[in-house]
Amino acid sequence: MQSIAHASHRHSKQLVLLGAGHAHVHLLKTWAQNSSPDTKLTLVTPYARTFYSGMVPGFIAGHYTLGQCQIDVPPLVAASGAQWRQAFATGIDAKHRRVTLSDGESLAYDVLSVDTGADTSQQSIEAQMPGALAHAIFVRPLEDLALRWNTLCEVASVAHAPLVVVGGGAAGFELACALRKRFASAAVSLVTGANGLAKNYMPSTRQRIHQALAARSITVVADDCTGLTPTQVHLKSGQPIPSLQTWLVTGSRAPRWLSASGLQCDDHGYLAVNPYQQSCSHPEVFAAGDVATRMDHPHPRSGVYAVRAGPALARNVSIALCNLSNPPGAAVPLVPHDLPRHTLNLLSCGDQSAIASYGPWSVQGRWVWRWKDWIDRRFMRRYTLEP
Repeated sequence: MQSIAHASHRHSKQLVLLGAGHAHVHLLKTWAQNSSPDTKLTLVTPYARTFYSGMVPGFIAGHYTLGQCQIDVPPLVAASGAQWRQAFATGIDAKHRRVTLSDGESLAYDVLSVDTGADTSQQSIEAQMPGALAHAIFVRPLEDLALRWNTLCEVASVAHAPLVVVGGGAAGFELACALRKRFASAAVSLVTGANGLAKNYMPSTRQRIHQALAARSITVVADDCTGLTPTQVHLKSGQPIPSLQTWLVTGSRAPRWLSASGLQCDDHGYLAVNPYQQSCSHPEVFAAGDVATRMDHPHPRSGVYAVRAGPALARNVSIALCNLSNPPGAAVPLVPHDLPRHTLNLLSCGDQSAIASYGPWSVQGRWVWRWKDWIDRRFMRRYTLEP
């Protein structure tokens, strides 16, 4: 499905971007260089900065300042000529092409692009782990973590503080290593769940991950967390472990407001998109990042894919806008975004060393961290504009 009906009779075409994720950052930068005079661009995001998730473990470990991990939104907005609505999206009415906002207003669109990321499933986690809302530290949204950082550091700096990370994926591994580096005297534990650690990775990478944790005296607990108190993490096995701070990186869910949007979603509520990053049900809607599922090629929800989707998203949104003005039968075809068979994953080990994983291949060392640092800093330079 590629065709898009002609624009309505409004004087200018309306392009609305929901969220300032990695793909939309690229779209804004591209728009600043090749804007369309007959299109009004509106960005909807509640925050004046967006964090590059690839550098957050480095920030927690102490290798980067907070400013080095963030992209300021206002300069991108100014350069692109966009209007910035500082609000959350609370709903989409796909039938009438409108977006409702947290400030009570709504926006009409001719073309809509969604890159809000997924929601951290705090309410559902509370149902699985009673006490999580009151006692856990949710790593996302990163904006909230940044605001609490100084206070969190004061607590974690207590000598021999027991710190617990709950999460069996790559984020849990990187966070545990970062906390070990930042708070050298802490007793760090990683609760992976009964299924174990890093199950999405090949055996060679999993072996390196376990070796890295053992070398850093990080205790791995292959059990499910069933609840939290101010001083303990309760496990399914019945044996609690002490915790002064419990950090949760246990996954995310689709934004709840998508369920009533009228847009086709996958079985878990994420936006269903095709090879053009275009909605499978509404061709005027595009999406990228963790909020979307490529139905032709499902893949992990990872920043690697979100960054790669940026150029394709910008290109196809631009084509879709042009097609609104083209006569019937003269639509320019969209360009498919071909996904790689394997992606390069670079996992920080906290102490300026890292693990590189590419399909069945893996390698580890300080040179890998320098490679990751170079990639991350290059990304930030590309999208950081002077105010």
